[in-house]
Amino acid sequence: MKSAIAAILFIFMSSIAYSAETSLGAPVTPAQSPNSTPGAPVDDATTMTKVQNMLTQDAALAGAEVTVACQEGVVTLRGTVSSQRQLAAAISDARSVAGVKDVKSEIAVNPDVTINPNNMPAP
Repeated sequence: MKSAIAAILFIFMSSIAYSAETSLGAPVTPAQSPNSTPGAPVDDATTMTKVQNMLTQDAALAGAEVTVACQEGVVTLRGTVSSQRQLAAAISDARSVAGVKDVKSEIAVNPDVTINPNNMPAP
C-alpha cells in the first residue's frame, strides 16, 4: 500500500513539474543579470575580466589602484582609493557585472593617496 501511494505521488509530482516546464517554455532558473545570456554559465575568469574592465572604464575611479579576484562568483576587491565615493563606485561597478553573486571589499580609503597619472583615462 505504501509503495502504491509513493508511486502515485511520484507520478503526480512528475506531471506537475512537466506541466510547469512545458507551459513556461523552459525550466525555472535563477534570475539572470540583464547583461547575461539566459542559461549560460559564467566562469570566474570571465567574471573577473569583466569586473576589471568595468573598473578601468569608470572615470570616477581614475587613479584608483584596485585589483580583482573571483571565486565561485564572489568578487573580492583589494587596493586603495582616495575617497568613499570611489569605494562606492568600485563596489557598485562590480555588482553590476553578470555572474557576480556577491562583492567583498578589502579596499582601503586613503585620502592621501597620490593619483597615478598613468591610470588616468585619455581625454
